[in-house]
Amino acid sequence: MDDSQQPPPEETAGPAPDAEPEDPPVNSLTVDALWVKNLPQTWCHADSGEPPDYRDNLFQWELDVALREEAAGDDGGATLLQAHCFKGGRLRQVSAQLAAQIKGPGAGTGAESDSGSAAVGVPSTVARPEPSDNDASPASAAPEASSALQTAASASSSAQSFDTPQTAVIWYSTPDTHDPPEAQDPPAPPLDAAYEQPTHSRTFPLPAKASTHVQNLLEQAVEQTPSTGCLQFTIRRALNPAKVQPDWEDANEAYYTSKGQFPLLPFAEPGTTTFVYCLPLAPSEDPAAKADDKKGKKPPPKKPAKGAVAPPAFLSAEDEPVAAGPAGEKVHPYEARATCLCVRVSFERPLVTLPGKRLKPSIVPADIIPARVKPAQVAMEATKAFGHDVLEIVGSVVADLQGPDASDPLVPRPPFDASEDHRKTFLHFLSSSGRSYAHREKLKHCIVRIVKEKFAKKPGTSKAVMERFYNELYVYLLDQMHFTLNKALSRDELGPAAFKPDEDRNDKWLRLATEAEAVQEEAMAERFHQERLVHAPAAAGGQQESPAAWGDYARYCLRIRDGIKAEQAFKEALAIEMAHVPSLLGYGLLLLCNGRLKESEVFLQAAVDADMSSPLAWGALALYFEVALLHPAETPEQQDEHRHWGKHARTQAARASAEGGGTVAAAPESLDLQLAGVTLDLHLEPLTQHCIDNVNRAAGGSAVRALVVEGRMQFQMKENDKARERLEEAVKLNGVPTAELHILLGDVYSAMGQGEVAVAKPDGSEHCMDACVLARDHYTAAMEIDEAQVPGQVYARLGNLYSALGRYSDAADAFVLAARKWPCGVTWMGLGISCYRLERYEHAEQALNESNLLNNLNPKTWAYVTLVCLRRSDGKSRHEEADQAFHQALNLGLADHALLAEVGAEYLRSNRVHLAEAALSRSLHVKDAPKVHLMLANALLLLKRYDEAAREFTAVVDASPHEPDRAKAREMLETMAKYLE
Repeated sequence: MDDSQQPPPEETAGPAPDAEPEDPPVNSLTVDALWVKNLPQTWCHADSGEPPDYRDNLFQWELDVALREEAAGDDGGATLLQAHCFKGGRLRQVSAQLAAQIKGPGAGTGAESDSGSAAVGVPSTVARPEPSDNDASPASAAPEASSALQTAASASSSAQSFDTPQTAVIWYSTPDTHDPPEAQDPPAPPLDAAYEQPTHSRTFPLPAKASTHVQNLLEQAVEQTPSTGCLQFTIRRALNPAKVQPDWEDANEAYYTSKGQFPLLPFAEPGTTTFVYCLPLAPSEDPAAKADDKKGKKPPPKKPAKGAVAPPAFLSAEDEPVAAGPAGEKVHPYEARATCLCVRVSFERPLVTLPGKRLKPSIVPADIIPARVKPAQVAMEATKAFGHDVLEIVGSVVADLQGPDASDPLVPRPPFDASEDHRKTFLHFLSSSGRSYAHREKLKHCIVRIVKEKFAKKPGTSKAVMERFYNELYVYLLDQMHFTLNKALSRDELGPAAFKPDEDRNDKWLRLATEAEAVQEEAMAERFHQERLVHAPAAAGGQQESPAAWGDYARYCLRIRDGIKAEQAFKEALAIEMAHVPSLLGYGLLLLCNGRLKESEVFLQAAVDADMSSPLAWGALALYFEVALLHPAETPEQQDEHRHWGKHARTQAARASAEGGGTVAAAPESLDLQLAGVTLDLHLEPLTQHCIDNVNRAAGGSAVRALVVEGRMQFQMKENDKARERLEEAVKLNGVPTAELHILLGDVYSAMGQGEVAVAKPDGSEHCMDACVLARDHYTAAMEIDEAQVPGQVYARLGNLYSALGRYSDAADAFVLAARKWPCGVTWMGLGISCYRLERYEHAEQALNESNLLNNLNPKTWAYVTLVCLRRSDGKSRHEEADQAFHQALNLGLADHALLAEVGAEYLRSNRVHLAEAALSRSLHVKDAPKVHLMLANALLLLKRYDEAAREFTAVVDASPHEPDRAKAREMLETMAKYLE
């Protein structure tokens, strides 16, 4: 309908009568009432379900809109905008053409909900910004309807298409709103005045005070703080004054009155001007009717005046709740039918303007870290290149032989056909498709290079010379092909993936470093990381180092609290690849935590430019602006810019997560939780605490996930008592302890070591238990809840706890489970140690050998191999094996003083005194212990090194806390003195 058909407003729409004089409008609010759908069944004919003819319907539907300064339901306070603006709503069948006219242009598709307790929107009308020179993707700054904010506005909904209802209440009018009469029918009467042109669209000017109040309501919705007002609607079914007598009353008018609010959160999307709501209607009780119900009386129906027309009986009959739900409970017809009001709300100007060019520093990372010059590419040797090409050709042939679905595990693979006919068919396919010719051409270049490199040019071109040359070349190429294929086919997994050349499936050094870090061998883990830096393959197949290896090493240095090495490693990673996003984020957050804000912004902005679809990159940038707000700004304008761009970065993070299928849009605090996890892994606890505070502020108190992260943070800072308090508080808030909470509590008690810990009983009293026992109980409880969720590292920790408690049989069982879930050198070594303590030497040797196959660089494994060989010593050969294993342990830097002392004692028991003296001396070099001094003195005495033995016995007498050891040392000193005299 064009503007000429729109009638003038019928009643006032503006400020309340007691409001101050209006200021000039700074914005305007337009409300388009589309329809009410999913109507109660009593509003239509019971037999056909069709609506009654509008000329016979005594009812009209009214919709009011009000902007209030107090929350809905309060009687006090001011109303900034109030309009009884939509009257004459009629019950009609809606055709597709009529629906298109009602929706208007630009509302063709979208999403709305027929159920739920919140609003669901369809695509917004958004102002498009000009492409920005600073942004890598111009479209990224031009949001459409943000699914993140839509999800936030509709937390629980089932989205459907923006469909057209068959029957609805509409306020839209056309020149002919009734069905054309039949030829034999009398002419249709003219439309009543109240129905002629009901208004379905109203525009209200918003003066400065009202516009500011709307902005405040939007900020409160975004920050999830208590609201100081609302944009409220009221819908009611009323009697049409043109169809009824003045004294007629509808007994169900209050029953079908509903009030609600328009959520403003979707307008927090920058540039959004229009949003379509589908708001579920909820019954609103009439206070007068409620008071009558309390008294147990109902007001008697009014009798019609003498001579007046009596109202129909259905006007005085009260509608009853209807049965709905699986239990057949009685509910309001609105709730039973999921009745919804569809409204389009528009602002002339967006409440949140689109940002212009993103605020960026004047320098880039390359100005701080010079890029490393890439080394010249070295050509691959001809023989190696030939093997590389052979593997690629074989992989292609195998893929063709197995068919296109060979890589899909869900497609059943037919049995292989080894018949001669199948072979001929496949060879025909290779020759006819050109594959065979392409494979031959692929090998020609390598063969020419092999001839030039491997076969010296011989004088003469006689036939015999050429035949000998061809034979030698054929034999050489055949040998190289067999060598390459045998190497590939020796792998465990066959198929096309087995023939990928130079494929490093398991990064050995990273795996070994992870294992060493799991058992807190920091020096060994650092050495493995450094080995990885040397041996890491090039990221692009050349001699270039890997930025990922340097980034992993930097994060490891942060975990061991070595910030200087971490900063240098991040710089090395960025010098290799300036757009390496993990290193940009890690280095930027490290600088931010150290208070170097200007440098931090350079790298965090570069991370966003490198990957604008990364929610973490945008989230880290938002974190920077939030931290910058905590520091004094140079000017108030700079403070406002930080606040503005911080909100923009959070919005972009929400959109990026929603587009990538993430969970940031589902819960506003998800981004802060993800940032808390990232900063916690980097051991940047001040930033983690900031993110935790954001989560708690959004939740209005302590959130369970925030308490879990805070407990991890306190445990990471070795504040075990505080960590235990946070995790136990999380258990109380959660109600039911999860496997994750049990694992974290087990880690905390395990870190406390052996000792008594006060534990609260259910009745409130306390009793003391051993920390190791509590850790064991929590680990076993986690396994009982969800064994699949428990990682292999937890089983390894449980095995260590059993070993500390002397329960080696239970420890062996735990390590067996750990080896199944986490097969590595650590788990097999733990199993070997447990079997050794149980004197199952054969099983211990098998487990230790398996550990050495997975990691032959662990000195402890070699030390226990030494012990097993000495215990199983049945001849000279076992002594030689023990000696070789012990020397290997020493070469790898064995520094466990207790294990060295045990090896020394075992050598002393085997009467191999020289090696016993070496082991015991190294043990004392690591840590001084009186018992080791006593064993070393006995070894030196057997070696007839009496002066050194006397010094060791004297050390026992002076330092040993045990009287039997001191008495034995004094006795040996006296005996030596008499013997030497």
